[in-house]
Amino acid sequence: MTDIAVGALRVPAVRGFRSEVIGRLRRDRLALAGLLIVLVIAVASAFAPLVAPDDPVEMRPAERYAPPSRQHLIGTDFFGRDILSRLLYGGRVTLLVGLGTVAINCAVGLPLGLLAGYLGGRVDTVIMRVADTLIVFPTLIFAMALMAIRGVGLLELIIALTFKGWTPLARLVRSEALAIREREFVQAARAIGASHAQIITRHILPNSLSAFVVYATLGITTPILAEAALSFLGLGIQPPAISWGQMISQERNYMQLAWWPVTFPGVIIALTVLGFNLLGDGLRDALDPRLK
Repeated sequence: MTDIAVGALRVPAVRGFRSEVIGRLRRDRLALAGLLIVLVIAVASAFAPLVAPDDPVEMRPAERYAPPSRQHLIGTDFFGRDILSRLLYGGRVTLLVGLGTVAINCAVGLPLGLLAGYLGGRVDTVIMRVADTLIVFPTLIFAMALMAIRGVGLLELIIALTFKGWTPLARLVRSEALAIREREFVQAARAIGASHAQIITRHILPNSLSAFVVYATLGITTPILAEAALSFLGLGIQPPAISWGQMISQERNYMQLAWWPVTFPGVIIALTVLGFNLLGDGLRDALDPRLK
């Protein structure tokens, strides 16, 4: 960011940009609602050992399918386990899959997109053709094949979800870099002898961060839903670990006996996805320079 001259002082423009973005977010009630949903779910899951009312794996056959009550706020499952406690512990695994997948996708897609957009030529062609090749593979089918070869586990699940998950970010950052590299300040930096690394890290990357932040916020919902789908099929997280999709899978055949073991995990998945989508939409609007 360049500085803005104010009398004899020079005030960093980035400060004004930050305050402007924060101000827009504060005025966006839907974005604040999304942020609140995400924070509540993330904090409750992170401190599950402190806030969970019961042991999530302790079986009590005598309390099988106990309805919501003071003792069990949202009831128990087929084995008499407290559903609220299992939701809190399951959130740790589900959010770990989402955050871990997005982190790896960003670590791969961001630098490749920057290199493809800034350097262009053969580098751009090779990176984009690899992305085009990977994007045709259906994620769930590839995940099933990987699980069949390596077995079912948390690491295998994250690998399956990151196999082609970096390609949308790489394409998005590439488009930003293609536009930014032709801007006057980049041409000036090149004219005074700045290296490619300096131009990318000081000019291209900072001006591409808005797209990166929006992708990271919105992109976390895809692995969360994919994990739920794979766990529902029996190819996701395996006991004794707990995930929301696994909870639905274990109880789906007994909905006629009790609705709460399936309903509440489904609701929490929907709320989590809704929260991240609302927050991502708010960040996109706040970071959009065309709204200045």
